[in-house]
Amino acid sequence: MKLHLTDVRERSRDFRLEGTLVLEGFEDRVGPGEVRVDVHVNPAGERWYLSARAEGEFPFTCDRCQRQYRDKLMGDFALVILSKTVRGLDEADSDEVILLPTDSVELDLSDQVRECLILAMPMQFLCREDCAGLDPVSGEDLNLSPGVTKAVDPRWGPLLELKAKMESAEDSDSEERQE
Repeated sequence: MKLHLTDVRERSRDFRLEGTLVLEGFEDRVGPGEVRVDVHVNPAGERWYLSARAEGEFPFTCDRCQRQYRDKLMGDFALVILSKTVRGLDEADSDEVILLPTDSVELDLSDQVRECLILAMPMQFLCREDCAGLDPVSGEDLNLSPGVTKAVDPRWGPLLELKAKMESAEDSDSEERQE
């Protein structure tokens, strides 16, 4: 995801960068994805203001059922790019400030794109919101076998019986009201 600096002169420009990106550190749960980055660069003397929106589609592994599924991630980031040191803006103080090496002809945005997409990742990867997961006894995917029910922890038995009694009482009350 490189931006060629010779394409930016004295006026604002928009760019579209596309490519494959690996979310390092998450390779066991997220595969390489196709990413598109829309970049707007606004030069102002010795500094350039860059804003970008990244969108990518990645193959994920569901945390509950281990099934592969595809989902999208989106994120934004902004940078101040300096051609030389500017008083008051220090690269060491902020991740949003980049000091270009002298005679550089391109700017690699891969790290910033990767970071903004990692920040957009959900806390838990689920193929769908109501994913039933794997049967703890057989290991079968409960999403694929509707006849299989989850094994219930026996400690919940008394509460499940109480719930069933309450539901049957509610059903009989509603039937009496209808008559």
